[in-house]
Amino acid sequence: MKIRKLFFLFLIIFSAQTLFAQDIKFDHLTTQNGLSQLSITSIYQDETGSIWIGTREGINRYDGYNIKSFLPLKNDLTIPGNIISTIVGDQNGNIYFACDGKLVNFNLKLERFTTLNIENVISIVKGNRFFWILTNESIYQMSLNQKITFYSSIKKN
Repeated sequence: MKIRKLFFLFLIIFSAQTLFAQDIKFDHLTTQNGLSQLSITSIYQDETGSIWIGTREGINRYDGYNIKSFLPLKNDLTIPGNIISTIVGDQNGNIYFACDGKLVNFNLKLERFTTLNIENVISIVKGNRFFWILTNESIYQMSLNQKITFYSSIKKN
């Protein structure tokens, strides 16, 4: 009887282990793969499945196969600086990130960057209906259609 119980216990454990075992693939991304820098400051996955990686030298988009780096250039069509401190997005094809204290939008459909009119951005958080933007001195609320409203001042002691 004991042997039968042990056999069934072993069978259950072995079956559960086999049932829940997964074959997980993991890629290490480096500058040799095209990553702009190894100091990762923020990571976000958009609705297409691409991984956005913020670094101290620009923002990178990884589609599972290739990395595309976006670096600051002298024109207005790219990001306004190097250091990416936070990345968030919505389900409407918009990625928002803080870049050297500026709020930047990347439209996935148009593949275009737009710098929005907020300075000294520290962090961006997506809520249920709004994005919350923290700056050095204030908190702003941004709707999904990018209407930015002052919410509160931050008192410094």
